[in-house]
Amino acid sequence: MIINNQGEEESIEAEPIIQIEEPMVEQVVEPVINKPVTKHKNPKYGRRCTGRPKKDVVDSINDPLVTADNFKMYLDSVSDKLNSLSSKQYLYGYGRFVELRNQYSDVNDEERLAKLFLIKSGKTNKKGKTKINPNAAGIIKHFYNCFKHLEKPLEKPIISKTSTRDKIKFIEDMKTLNLLLNHHNKYIRIVCRMLYEPGLRRSELINLKKKHIDLEECNVFAKELGKGGKDINVFFSKKTSIYLKEWLIKYDNDEYIFRPKAKQNPGVPLEQPEHALWSILVEEGKKLGIDLTPHVLRHCLGHNLRLYHTQDLEQIRAVMRHEDIETTQIYTKSTKEEIRTVMDKFLNKGENNE
Repeated sequence: MIINNQGEEESIEAEPIIQIEEPMVEQVVEPVINKPVTKHKNPKYGRRCTGRPKKDVVDSINDPLVTADNFKMYLDSVSDKLNSLSSKQYLYGYGRFVELRNQYSDVNDEERLAKLFLIKSGKTNKKGKTKINPNAAGIIKHFYNCFKHLEKPLEKPIISKTSTRDKIKFIEDMKTLNLLLNHHNKYIRIVCRMLYEPGLRRSELINLKKKHIDLEECNVFAKELGKGGKDINVFFSKKTSIYLKEWLIKYDNDEYIFRPKAKQNPGVPLEQPEHALWSILVEEGKKLGIDLTPHVLRHCLGHNLRLYHTQDLEQIRAVMRHEDIETTQIYTKSTKEEIRTVMDKFLNKGENNE
């Protein structure tokens, strides 16, 4: 209501509110890009052979010299010389090697590429010396063997053997070794004895069953369970036989007898029994202040055989089940303590004669 000039009230109708419709804006939907699924066999094996990569290796990665399919077919053809673990290492390492070859595609020198892969796969110490990873050397060897298998005109590069085999790790202190062989923990004790006395490898020990053990003959016999699908026929002591008799009571014939249980190491997933066993021994080694792995105990056998029992490399080769006697020669190198002991005896003997 308003008052006009004559003093009369007038009513004014409100103006209708006009609604302005905003223009429809279409929402732009970004297209979903299907990224290729990157996967590899198992990062654990890659970490062992060439170091864990920053990104996953795509299965479809190929090299013009040797394709992934050709490499897999080659591995199948030499499967009698490889175990399943090695096959996975080589397949994964193939991808790593091809990645490097693609990265340095301008390099045409195969020997240079091979050495570059060895250097990148190894570990460099403070002095700048690179410790070559023998698994990486094996990958290169099979890569070029596969190329030769395809009957292509390329010579395999000559790679000098400056590998870690020059220095082996073993327990020099016999008191520490005896402490492990008579450990208060039953599992650690029996595992250490079976790795040391018969010289079993980790993969062999993990896959042993009760039916493979002969307590009366103190013998382990298993067909095609060894490295490269070979038979295992090794022996252990009578004292170990007593411990085994107590240990095997709770197992059936077709049951794995040395795979870790959750109560022994609850922090390790038991789907990976080999890694679980390795972790248990590494932790025990830290308590004793030594480097302890399953293969260290096997090296202890080879070293002590040469030092205390026989100088015959052929006998040691047979016990260690090496295919090539060159592998056995790693136990021929004397330690500083051995040299010192020999020299002390020699020098003291000379003084006594005077």
